[in-house]
Amino acid sequence: ANNSDWEWQKMTTNFAWNTYNNTAYLQPYQTGYIAFKVRVKNACGWSNWLLYQISITNCSNNGGAFGAFKQANNTFVIYPNPSKDIVNIELRDRNNLPEKDAIISGELFDLMGQTKAKVEITNNKATFSVQGLNKGIYVLKIYINDQVESHQIAVE
Repeated sequence: ANNSDWEWQKMTTNFAWNTYNNTAYLQPYQTGYIAFKVRVKNACGWSNWLLYQISITNCSNNGGAFGAFKQANNTFVIYPNPSKDIVNIELRDRNNLPEKDAIISGELFDLMGQTKAKVEITNNKATFSVQGLNKGIYVLKIYINDQVESHQIAVE
């Protein structure tokens, strides 16, 4: 894919970005969180939108703000996605376990940042229901000690 095959939309206005060679470079203006969505086009058409909400804890220019955000290296995987009912949380890779005594919890947010559910994660897995939630995009934050990983969940 080339840059014209990607579409990006800001969900918050507190950051700048530019893209080069299929990579987006984000420059947050302040701590808090930034949110954007992205999709890509191929011969079959456009993909679904993927929403990213990134917590910014440091506005230095050395890349420190994004240390905890690496989608491919997330500890957990979420499925099915999209979902109408039950959502599962499981380890992505049994060789990449959280620390033995890690405190792990989850929280589901709508795009306005309102908490919609607390998720209890036990033995590195959980199941929760999205039944009764309005259709749309939600963000599941999984807290592992002092790190946070974010997952987009589409509710149908």
